[in-house]
Amino acid sequence: MKNVMLSVLFMAVCLQTSASVLLLDFGNSASAPTLGGTWNSDIEADVATGGLSYADGSVATGIGLELSGHTLSTTDQGDWGADKDWVDANVTSDYIWNNLTPFSITLTGLNDALTYDVSVVAARRGGTNRVGTYTVQGATTMDEVSSTDINIASSFTNRTLLNWSAVSPISGEIVLTATPFSGHTAFVNALQVVAVPEPGTLMLVNIAGALLILSRLRRII
Repeated sequence: MKNVMLSVLFMAVCLQTSASVLLLDFGNSASAPTLGGTWNSDIEADVATGGLSYADGSVATGIGLELSGHTLSTTDQGDWGADKDWVDANVTSDYIWNNLTPFSITLTGLNDALTYDVSVVAARRGGTNRVGTYTVQGATTMDEVSSTDINIASSFTNRTLLNWSAVSPISGEIVLTATPFSGHTAFVNALQVVAVPEPGTLMLVNIAGALLILSRLRRII
């Protein structure tokens, strides 16, 4: 019985790396990123067909994506340098943007019983006037106001990500809003969303717990 429980917990750890992780690559090209697993790299087409996938390649059943107020990049002007974590040059080569009004990315069909960790890449090659405010569910973090350390040329050296932890969906939705400062442009290259705890992991942990209880009951009997 002990060996069974250890096997179940090992499976839970393995699942935690990819199950229920969403990787979204925004922009006008469908070049496939190479890090992190399966990417949704042709967002416009994926949204139109309603077919999003998790990083482990399974179908993200019921999960949808809505884009509002954005413009697609017409040329590849992103840059990232060396690969880092789940981000490579294909992820940052293109983006969606606006230089006048806010734009939003809304994930739908999420589980209100879970929280989610959200990471955003917001970068473009060189230049100035690249400053904007990034919010998730209206929440502020230290990283969400872009500066010379985040959203213009130096970001490609520092490779900075914008991160929000333990974000709670509201009616199944998480909303990211990018707001350009006056006279500036805001960008979003990519988005990673991780369920915490992930449903597959939670299920296996519950099974392991049930097996442990059963083992103890058998000893008592």
